[in-house]
Amino acid sequence: MKLVTKSVTNRLARTLLASSMALSCSAHALVTSGQITDVFDSQTFSFGDGTNMVTGYWSINTNHKGYFYGSPNQVAFAAGISHISQLTDASSFAFTNTYVGPLCDAACAPNGVGDFVLWRNADGYYGALRIDQIYHDGFSGPTTATLSGTWWFQSDGTPALAVPEPGQYALWLSGLGMLGCLALRRRRLVKVSTAA
Repeated sequence: MKLVTKSVTNRLARTLLASSMALSCSAHALVTSGQITDVFDSQTFSFGDGTNMVTGYWSINTNHKGYFYGSPNQVAFAAGISHISQLTDASSFAFTNTYVGPLCDAACAPNGVGDFVLWRNADGYYGALRIDQIYHDGFSGPTTATLSGTWWFQSDGTPALAVPEPGQYALWLSGLGMLGCLALRRRRLVKVSTAA
């Protein structure tokens, strides 16, 4: 009976460990994110993991629209993307060495979420920028226009920029918790069998 219990416990532990490892792999732990704030027209901006970066710049078109440039990287408009969780394969978009746009800020998007622009550097690393705001008063020169946004960068060089939903983290943590409980139970069973 003890042998059967130990075998079932070991099999369950291996299954839970494999499941939590699969979830952690799908969690894209290598995706980092941050903010850019008030980047002026024609000013270069970069984001990444500190070692690998993507670089771009932008220019104003109208009061709240802008062009986004790929040089020295490639750039693409992520058509149909309204949330970062949808960016499972950034390589599927049409990248160019020139520019995309004019793209809107969140105020002119019909669903209330800003447009997504993608960059790919020469080494094949991908980054995404959600346009949170493009501001220009319509009267001053174009250099007074500013861009703010949220960025994501994939440090492992894959095109998957999707960030997992909080429920995936909860499931992963519950799997680790169950592994801890199984380890504690196994330790108690070993103590009981050695005492007998």
